[in-house]
Amino acid sequence: MGIDNFLDEHHNTAICQSTGNYFNTKTHCSGLIRPGGTEEIYFITAHTRVTENEVEMWYSGKDEFGVTLQHPDSNAIYSCNIESSTEIRIKGLTAGWMYHRRLDPNNGRNHVDIFLYPAAPVGQWHLKIDGERITDGRFNLWIERADQGQSNFADANIVRTATTNTICNSSNSIVTGAYDQTDAGYSIAPFSSSGPTLDGRLKPHILAPGINIKSSKSSPPGQQTGSNQVVQMSGTSMASPYITGAVALILQGINKDATIYDIRNILFKSCTVIERTTLDDKLRGGYGIADLGKIPKNIEWFNRLIHDQKTMEEKYANTSYIFEDEAEPQECGIARFENYENGSKVYAC
Repeated sequence: MGIDNFLDEHHNTAICQSTGNYFNTKTHCSGLIRPGGTEEIYFITAHTRVTENEVEMWYSGKDEFGVTLQHPDSNAIYSCNIESSTEIRIKGLTAGWMYHRRLDPNNGRNHVDIFLYPAAPVGQWHLKIDGERITDGRFNLWIERADQGQSNFADANIVRTATTNTICNSSNSIVTGAYDQTDAGYSIAPFSSSGPTLDGRLKPHILAPGINIKSSKSSPPGQQTGSNQVVQMSGTSMASPYITGAVALILQGINKDATIYDIRNILFKSCTVIERTTLDDKLRGGYGIADLGKIPKNIEWFNRLIHDQKTMEEKYANTSYIFEDEAEPQECGIARFENYENGSKVYAC
């Protein structure tokens, strides 16, 4: 919401983000619980000495789930009803906490958040979800990224869609996935994350080159600056700067203060659509691959559209119109030119 509000309030501004490199990870699970039904979810924790493992679940605020957690090395079963929290205590130590909130203030969904501390036993955990009150039934779980000791869902539970990184899921930012520019078929990079968002929106919006991209490299600590080093890497973070440059070209060429919607319109019109055969690739492909060669033509189209609109506004500004329900002419200054038909009469106002 903060990103969206910022972009709505600031013209000639865009925020370009990468969609993430999580398509091949085992960190997302989703499903459907029927009334009175049960779903069994398994996830495997690894050793971590840096931060806790975190697993979170989101589901409809109109539903109510019962949630229990168990580790095979312990006979204890930890239950967490809605609007409550549960300490996960193993062998006299606090191994974690489980929280179950109703109606998150930002999205209106219910939220289960499980934290397992470094002292918690590793291995496969069993999460049982009971459909106590169901009007929707859909749920999504994610395991948070950990640079050391990444946890994963069991293979039977993995769903590779909806694997975008959290910060790119705003409505108005421009989100980029990666394709292999060395492949004649413009194949999507195997790591490039997939939408949709939790509320069903398309992510990523656009694809850019993201395989073995050369870029400038900062000097390591202790080394003299200005060493002119380069680095070659793959990732959606290497693709997003390409789109940032495309947005800069758009802002340079248009003849008005541009809203984020103007910028997105021109950029997405400049995509080349690549037909994808699998559902996964259709969800990862956005509106197509960025084609910089189309941008000048679309800037020209946009500038002509703005010019024509301005001409019409000037032509009809402060012009008198007689309306059916008015005996006297009314002055009508045009903020937006549109035509409204009323019987045999056409009014411009």
